Amino acid sequence: DELLGHLRDQGVEATVWAGLTPNPKDHEVAAGHELYRLRGCDVLVALGGGSVIDAAKGVAILAANGGNILDYEGVDRAPLPIPPMVMVPSTSGTGADVSQFCVVTDTARGSKITIIGRSLVPDLTVIDPRLLTTMPADLNAATGLDALTHGIEAFVSRAHNPLTDHHALRAVGMVTGTLVRTIDDPTYMPARATMAQASLEAGLAFTNAILGAAHAMSHQVGGLLDLPHGVINGVLLPHVIRFNGADDPEPFVQVAATLGLEEARGPAPEAVEAVAARIDALARQVGVPRGLRQLGVREEDL
Repeated sequence: DELLGHLRDQGVEATVWAGLTPNPKDHEVAAGHELYRLRGCDVLVALGGGSVIDAAKGVAILAANGGNILDYEGVDRAPLPIPPMVMVPSTSGTGADVSQFCVVTDTARGSKITIIGRSLVPDLTVIDPRLLTTMPADLNAATGLDALTHGIEAFVSRAHNPLTDHHALRAVGMVTGTLVRTIDDPTYMPARATMAQASLEAGLAFTNAILGAAHAMSHQVGGLLDLPHGVINGVLLPHVIRFNGADDPEPFVQVAATLGLEEARGPAPEAVEAVAARIDALARQVGVPRGLRQLGVREEDL
């Protein structure tokens, strides 16, 4: 209502579409595009979490290129320029508001597809920490763990570079030091501002350095069972850290130092285990289940 008021004050009339569920579905994106076309819209403003922002990107792709959103899976598959996009994130974690990614659920396959392209980086993002104060605790925890996963996976990615490293490590430190406070004291604005900053910096890191095995698996579990993305990341991330660290433990020494862990001064394999244990403990502290079985994943789903 506040946003619509601001737009009306500037002589802009907006069409509101809210026909979405978490983990945006292919048919939902199609419905959003149909309304966009019928009303003759020309700009997209996405007010919400990662699902809303990804859906807006999907509608923008269809508005310019037509067809089925699933046709655009992969890299640079949408050739025509898309409408301007303004993002107003209401969660602190997905980084979708600054990324070149759009993730949509293929309901027929029970899987998620990823659409990648520089044109999907939004034209404008407005980050207002006030919006974060009304998040339910479970969504707060899930999106925070998503940002943490973005930071760690971007830092150990083969496509990392010094600029992404800077943002990735800052995000890791901010999330681990702040997430619990935002759950315990939802209206404490300094913590909210820090988490908003962490989400932004993690987004800047992963959109350039790309992600890893935690996200690759999380998207498939989420597509199959329609579960919260960040919660799945919280379950998987410690295991992926141990897996990656067994092959190359050195990057985790710097992560351990960022987290203030004593093991950063010891052998690199000890730093790997310390980082995995710290993140596992944080996930438990904010209420994430201990394993995929508790989320409803069955052995036959593997």
